[in-house]
Amino acid sequence: MTIATRSSRHRHRGSRQALRRNRQRVQRQEELANRYREQGQYLRAELLFRRALAHSQRLFGPDDFDVASILNNLGILYKYQGRYAEAEPLYRRALAIIEQLRGADHPDVASIYHNLGGLEHARGHYARGEPMARRSVAIRERALGADHVDVAADKAALAALLDGQGKFEEAEALYWQAIAVFERAFGPEDLELSFSFNKLAAI
Repeated sequence: MTIATRSSRHRHRGSRQALRRNRQRVQRQEELANRYREQGQYLRAELLFRRALAHSQRLFGPDDFDVASILNNLGILYKYQGRYAEAEPLYRRALAIIEQLRGADHPDVASIYHNLGGLEHARGHYARGEPMARRSVAIRERALGADHVDVAADKAALAALLDGQGKFEEAEALYWQAIAVFERAFGPEDLELSFSFNKLAAI
C-alpha cells in the first residue's frame, strides 16, 4: 500500500482546488451565455458558449457532464435561430454523454429528449418528434411523478406534436392534464397556463 507524503497530499489538494475553480469558471461562462440568449443577444451567446465548450473539453475531457450541458444549451440557441441542422448533433452528443454518465432513465436524459422533440416540432416533423416526446414523458413521470410541473411541460410538448398530426383526442387529454398541474403549481394567471389554453382552443 502506498502512503501519500505530506507534499503529495498538498499537491492533490491543490489540483482538486484548481479543478473546482476551473469548473466554476466554465459554469459562470455558461450562465452568462444563457443570459445573453434570453436577452436575444445571440451572437454574444454563441461566442461565449463556444468558448466555454472549448475550455470544458480541454479541462475535463469530451465526455464530461458540463460538456453535455453546454452542448445542450448551444443546441437551444441554434433552435432559436432556426439553425436546426446544427442543433440536432449537439443535442444527440449531449444525450450520449448524459446517458453514459447518469443512465438512460435519468431526468436529465428526459430534458434532451424534450428538446429533440421540440426541434422536430419546429421543423414541422411531428411524427418524427412524437417518440422522443413520449420518451421524455415516460422517463420524467417515473422519476418525478405525474403531478410535477416538468412532467406537465413534457405532456404539453407531446400534445403539440400530436396536434400537428391530427391526433386531437389524445392531444386534448394531455393539454388538460398539463393545465391542471400548471394551475395548481402557479395559479390561474400563469403564462404556461395561457399557452396551453390557447393550444387547447385551437384544437
